[in-house]
Amino acid sequence: AFGQDPLVQSKATIGTVLFTQAAGQFVLQNAHKIKLPVLLYHGQADTLIDPAPSQQLAELVPQHITFYSLEQVRHEPHNDTEQAQVFSLITQWLNTQLGATVAAS
Repeated sequence: AFGQDPLVQSKATIGTVLFTQAAGQFVLQNAHKIKLPVLLYHGQADTLIDPAPSQQLAELVPQHITFYSLEQVRHEPHNDTEQAQVFSLITQWLNTQLGATVAAS
């Protein structure tokens, strides 16, 4: 199914690559501005995007970013073989955030 999906692209333009790299640098340079809770996860088997900057971002703002490094997970965690694990992480994180919000009010 994935291979036949017309929205899946196998190539990127140089402009897309350069924009993506610049955007990533912008986020890292402005990480100190993150003040809200963020869930960030990255597959270690991702061959399209290096997972190291995600880890770096999480280390810059550990008080606001919950980071999961997912072994054996590729570029699209939601569509990967470990999809259930990803959805479980999201659900747990949201429940924690909602519980914190309810407890604070």
